[in-house]
Amino acid sequence: MTPITDSKNVNTGNVNTAGGAFIQADNTIINNLKEAAQYKTLEAEIQKLNERFEKTKERIEKYPDEVDFKVELLEIDQERSQKEKDLETLKQEVLKLAEEFSRIPINTERLRLAKQHFDKGEFKEASAVLDSEIMSTELDTLLIQKENIQQKATENKSKLSDKANEYLILARLTAINFDLFDRFEKTREYYEQSLRAERTTENLFQYANFLLDSNEYRRAQELFEETLIVLRKLVKTKPQMYLSNMATVLNKLGNLFLQNNEFDNAQQMYEESLAIRSKLTEINPQAYRSHQATTLSNLGNLHSQKNEFEKAQQLYEKALAIRRKLVEINPQTYLPDVAITLSSLGILHQAKNEFERAQKLLEEALDIQRKLGGTNPQTYLPDVAITLSNLGILHQAKNEFERAQKLLEEALDIIQILAGASPHTYLPDVAITLSNLGSLHIDMEQIDIAQKFCEEALQIYQLLTKKNHQAYLPHVALNLNNLANCKIVSNNFSEGERLYVEALQIRRKLAKINPQTYLPYVATTAVNLSAFFLQSIPDKEKSLAYAKEALTSAMPFIAQLGLAQRIVNTIRKIVQAWGEDFEEFMKSLD
Repeated sequence: MTPITDSKNVNTGNVNTAGGAFIQADNTIINNLKEAAQYKTLEAEIQKLNERFEKTKERIEKYPDEVDFKVELLEIDQERSQKEKDLETLKQEVLKLAEEFSRIPINTERLRLAKQHFDKGEFKEASAVLDSEIMSTELDTLLIQKENIQQKATENKSKLSDKANEYLILARLTAINFDLFDRFEKTREYYEQSLRAERTTENLFQYANFLLDSNEYRRAQELFEETLIVLRKLVKTKPQMYLSNMATVLNKLGNLFLQNNEFDNAQQMYEESLAIRSKLTEINPQAYRSHQATTLSNLGNLHSQKNEFEKAQQLYEKALAIRRKLVEINPQTYLPDVAITLSSLGILHQAKNEFERAQKLLEEALDIQRKLGGTNPQTYLPDVAITLSNLGILHQAKNEFERAQKLLEEALDIIQILAGASPHTYLPDVAITLSNLGSLHIDMEQIDIAQKFCEEALQIYQLLTKKNHQAYLPHVALNLNNLANCKIVSNNFSEGERLYVEALQIRRKLAKINPQTYLPYVATTAVNLSAFFLQSIPDKEKSLAYAKEALTSAMPFIAQLGLAQRIVNTIRKIVQAWGEDFEEFMKSLD
């Protein structure tokens, strides 16, 4: 009885967080950006990190068994990646700030001076002009005036609006001041002060976006929900001005709900966003069709996660049809979206065991990504590797092992090249591809090779858990399970049992937090242990106890997941091998 492997990692189609900028950016260019002190400092820091990175690589080549050097390399690359991200954030935020300055009325001397410094690339000087202590005193005075001096209500409201704008600009300037050790806290403080002065859709939305980018999901959700309440009121009187913004906020809330597995709330948000964007598309298809496709795709992701494949397929196909039309107008912008939707559809058809259709879609996605990668390899080669892996998994499911091996090895070659230059970014992808190759060689009964791949993948994931325990723990469990399969086939029963039990303990903990995602994997390891105590170390009581746990964990997914169906079929054979009636065994679960 072959152990069940589950290291077949696929690109499941993450939530598309696009959906139209809240405020449409123009082509504003900050001429002095590259002369700004912050820009030069970040560039210099990145250069120093590049030099440290190369020196550490040389040490690793000289002392390949020294783990501390590998950890140091990851730390350097992580710091370098963060600095590069900071530099890109600086560029983008400066453009957005330029747009903000052009949008708001410059009614105070402070704003005028801040804008002068900003236009020269003097961001810290611009921030210094907006003195929080002085502004806070003035804000307190204005708020008192608002309460006690009714005859000055109109003037006071205007000044409060100005104060809200001043703090909004200060918050956004602070967000890009990466030298501040308390940058996040100060940015939050200034956004809160802006809200104290006046709560507008603009400062609510921008603050929510900042928190979302900083992984402060709960507070971000609260602010998006407040923004939505305000927009619903504004839409009643000015629908043409605010409907698009409202659809964007609905889409973002849908993403947040989906991330929390709050499927009903996510569906409500997405469907309302889709209704608005579909209406806007009828009026102005050129402006809104891409946003309509984004929400269709997000709804497809939702139904795919709920294992409602028919609904997901319909939504993906609608999104694909729209994106194919957009490609005719602007292929450079929309071809990547077409490839992503093709991949999502391909994976979905594979889950339905419709292999020929899945292969056709994945091959078309791969062809597009190869062409894009030829002109922009840094951006699109990772997508090429992912689709190669998904195609390899598909051919493995069709027992076309030679073809699967060729695809997975090509994917590994690409990912290893990328990881050589940026291990912090691509080491997880290396590990995933190694896991897939380990699974393939188990199916090919090449156990020594499979074990080598599984052990290498496990070593990488254990290294990665030192940096982010929660993110990589599921992958540790996956590779423990598959490595246990190798040990059992090699008759190393004690080690195989130990690895299975360790994997099961991890997966049980994960399933308590997120049963929808991890219960099928609990079932995978439990059924392997059930088979182990049937064939390797016979123990009827333990074997049937694990069989019950596997069935209980797999049954909620039996109608949708091929993995769950395989698990139930394996348990049927195990139960019957012990001389028990399977139907009676099923009744004992109730």
